[in-house]
Amino acid sequence: MSIFKRSIGVVSLLIAAHLFATLGFAEPAGLVIAAGADWKALPDADLAVKEGTALDFSAWLDHAPAGSRGRIIARPDGTLAFASQPDRPVRFFGVSGFPTKDPEEIEALADTIARQGYNLVRLHFLDQFAADQKAYWGKKLSKEAQADFDRRMEAGEPFLNAKNLDIIDRFVAALKKRGVYLYLDAMTSWTGCYPANCWYPENGVPSMKPRLYYDPVARRHWHNAVKALFTRVNPYTKTRFVDDPQVVAILGVNETSTGLESYKSDWGGVPDALLPLWRAFLAKRFADVAAYRKAWVLSDPKVDSIGKAPFFSKNDVWHSARGRIVAEFINQMEEESAGWMEQELRSFGYQGLFTQYDWLYALRLYLPRSRAGLVSMHGYFAHPEGAFGPKGKTSPNSSLADALNWWRGIASARIAGQPFGVMEYGHVYWNRYRYEEGLSVGAYGSFQNMSILTAHAWPVALKPSQAGPFRVGLDPVARASQVVAGLAFMGGAVAAAPHRVDIPVSRDLALKHSERGISGDQTRIGLLTGLAVAVEGRVPSVPATLQVPLGDGTKSLDSAFHSTLVDSESGTFAGAVAQLRAKGILPQGNRTDAAKKIYESETGEILLDAPGKRLTVNAPALAGICAETFAGVPQAGKLTVAAASVPASITMAARDGKTLELSHRLLLVVSTDARNSGESYEDDSGVVLRQVGKPPVLLRTGRFTIDLARAPNAPALRAWALAMNGQRRDALPVASIPGGIRLKIDTAAWSCGPSPFIELAEK
Repeated sequence: MSIFKRSIGVVSLLIAAHLFATLGFAEPAGLVIAAGADWKALPDADLAVKEGTALDFSAWLDHAPAGSRGRIIARPDGTLAFASQPDRPVRFFGVSGFPTKDPEEIEALADTIARQGYNLVRLHFLDQFAADQKAYWGKKLSKEAQADFDRRMEAGEPFLNAKNLDIIDRFVAALKKRGVYLYLDAMTSWTGCYPANCWYPENGVPSMKPRLYYDPVARRHWHNAVKALFTRVNPYTKTRFVDDPQVVAILGVNETSTGLESYKSDWGGVPDALLPLWRAFLAKRFADVAAYRKAWVLSDPKVDSIGKAPFFSKNDVWHSARGRIVAEFINQMEEESAGWMEQELRSFGYQGLFTQYDWLYALRLYLPRSRAGLVSMHGYFAHPEGAFGPKGKTSPNSSLADALNWWRGIASARIAGQPFGVMEYGHVYWNRYRYEEGLSVGAYGSFQNMSILTAHAWPVALKPSQAGPFRVGLDPVARASQVVAGLAFMGGAVAAAPHRVDIPVSRDLALKHSERGISGDQTRIGLLTGLAVAVEGRVPSVPATLQVPLGDGTKSLDSAFHSTLVDSESGTFAGAVAQLRAKGILPQGNRTDAAKKIYESETGEILLDAPGKRLTVNAPALAGICAETFAGVPQAGKLTVAAASVPASITMAARDGKTLELSHRLLLVVSTDARNSGESYEDDSGVVLRQVGKPPVLLRTGRFTIDLARAPNAPALRAWALAMNGQRRDALPVASIPGGIRLKIDTAAWSCGPSPFIELAEK
């Protein structure tokens, strides 16, 4: 029996085995999660955070109506601000998803969004919802029907669902009055606004995303669809999306690509329309066929004119000479497409920030991104493979063990002098190390002074249901991560790096290394100090303290839904550390050790021990320890974990603006693991899902001894377990110890049921 199987529910497994034997069935192989001493049902029927509770973070919001301070603008130092207050940088903590289908939930949902501290909503799949594409599940739309639909769009006939538009309008109005801003996808659906569900692979509509690079029919569809949705007047706000300063930014197309990137496994279906574009590009680039043949390193005598040049192959992408030419062609398509979309939006009257290319790490994409008002990026750890349900597979690994490679990759997309927003991220269900997300993302997101953090998807839920991938609000571990990330990032508890290292990337270098990303040796710099890529043509107002030349780069593992850089260690990181020490960026006593894979931030607030799978954060108002094992009694400033029976993330944060040692009100977050009742896996590793399970969600219990150092004049505190909505439940004992207080917690013993949240307060 593995350590994992033993550690997460032997009692549950024995109960399940006994039940099967009693019923006369053979014992099922693998891991089964069932209620017992190790796993307790989350008892809450109400997940909506209540006003005034310790989980009410609405104070983070600017309570003036969204847009009343003018548009959000990009500052030249790479942060965001209100146009009326350009000297005050602002951050956004975001919700990703589309509005509820129940119009009766709109006000309650908007209230809960604000109370959970979110000041931005990304209306993801807005087009799919507005066009009611789910109504067409399982139906195929013929080419003739598509052409007819486009003719009717062009003629101005209504094509959006009136009921769903009303829900969108009311939801937007509810957010506006609470000071919540918007980030909009101009197009998310692969089928645009055609009456064909984009999740049905046999819908008959070729994907819009690659077609928008070259197909005039697809572009006209985008134009008409976006114009209809973004220039209609919301009857509740009296504004159009394109005019409303509630809108922070518009993304041209979600996760788009030409389809020619190296990750594509099959190029057999390259559209015929691309061949003349390729030949036209070659004809413009080369004086004659001889010049083309020489540059292409071609010996085939049949190609006696550029007009006969074949389309490039996947192997050509990686050829030293041909790859550079291919990169120029793809880059030309990418820059032209992004420019066309932005110009279209401007023609509709939009004056806010535009962004494009939000998921692949190819250095070539830094060129069009550098022209945008905002750089947006997506990234995941343990993204399920194959399926999000049965037979789906996730990583069994810890994100801390590889020094947060997934997060370093995201952060390396930052461009010096441009605001940076992470519009999708997640340490995805059902990986057992999900508790690592909150402290790492919040701490390093604030340390890198990012402008937006947005978990995917929908971290706000009003009522409990089945947990699953990208259902953040229904997973108590993911919810706990959101609370911790918000405290570190939005609450400003973790300081931003006072210095920055830039990696200069010229246009030539970006095209030469077209399909590669920043190497792991260089992304590790972002664990120590600020890190950005200085793209040719964009000059930040705050110069870098140090510049390091671009290394060889690294390949990425890409799929239809996510991308991850392959971690690489060539040994050059040690040299970078030496430079940082010589420059005084890393102060004397900094504990970074390249050989031991230990990384301490220049501020001293963040310490990552990759082999130990341990992250500690020590800031005046927040301290946290995230670890698989708490051997050695780890300490993070005023916080000490004297004992812990299970892997966990344990974070203490002040809720009154004071330091931990003086605070009158504290929030303790103890995050472990959570699964659905009866959830089962193919073997005891818990990697391949066999059965999704059902509500109620089970939270992994544990026993913890947690000490907090307190000032002699600090007030005495009481403690309560909190429901997921923030309301106080069981009173918990708080013991006095020399120099502070101690909490001895057994979450399995609480009469109210388990919870990740504990409040400490005077009364």
